[in-house]
Parts: sequence; structure tokens; C-alpha cells
Amino acid sequence: MEYSAIKIGNEQISIKSLHQWQTYAGLLEGLPTDRMNKNILERASESAKKYTHINTVHIIEPTQTPIAYEGKYPFGTPMQLPGYVCVAELSKFGAARDKNRDGSMLALVWFQEEYAFPINAEILKKMEQLNWNELAEDFDY
Repeated sequence: MEYSAIKIGNEQISIKSLHQWQTYAGLLEGLPTDRMNKNILERASESAKKYTHINTVHIIEPTQTPIAYEGKYPFGTPMQLPGYVCVAELSKFGAARDKNRDGSMLALVWFQEEYAFPINAEILKKMEQLNWNELAEDFDY
């Protein structure tokens, strides 16, 4: 499969850049928790803005898997996100809403178990369910 473009809804969208890192790269000890995962999602959104220079960020909601722990974990509910955060800078020639603009763009964040490429098949299905015209921001050159 070619990954210079992906399908978002009915649109073919160009991948301008892709940034990836391990979800729990800074976790030295203990278990990830639901509270930690919430912070990771917030930081992923901020990182997406920083890496792509796009203010409009959409996160494909990741699945959190419960982690078995005997007793009550003192730091929250043990939950695990997939192993890698992926941030894609996406763009399309042609506006999403304002036809007087030149193009449209979006920073898209998702989580998967391995580095992309390839992009996880379930994530590709979720991408196809998105509506580019509702999510993307328009721009001019």
C-alpha cells in the first residue's frame, strides 16, 4: 500500500510528515494509569501542533486496555494505551469549507502497537470514517 496519501472519508489526503514516539518512553517505574493516559493524550495534541504547525488537531480515540493488578493500585486505575503515538501532518489542495481558499490541512493523532508504516488496518478504517470537510482547517498560500 502506498502511504504518500491516505483516505479520509471520501478524500485522498497527502501525508506531509509523520512523527512517532513510544507512548511510555518516559515511564521508568510503575504502571500506566487512566490519569496518566489522559495527560499523554493532551500532550500528544500539543505535540501535534508543535510538530506540524497546524492548530487543528484530531485524535483518533485510542483503546485503553485494563492492566491486571492485585489489590488497589495507589496511583489510579492501571490502563495501557497502544505502544506508539503517531502524528501526521495532512493536507489537500482544495479547501474543506471556504472554496475561496487554496487548501486544507489537519494534524491527525493516533496510537498503534508498532511504528508506522504500515498504518494499522483498524486505524485506516477509522480514518475512512472521518469527515475531512468538518475536521480540516482551510489555508491560503
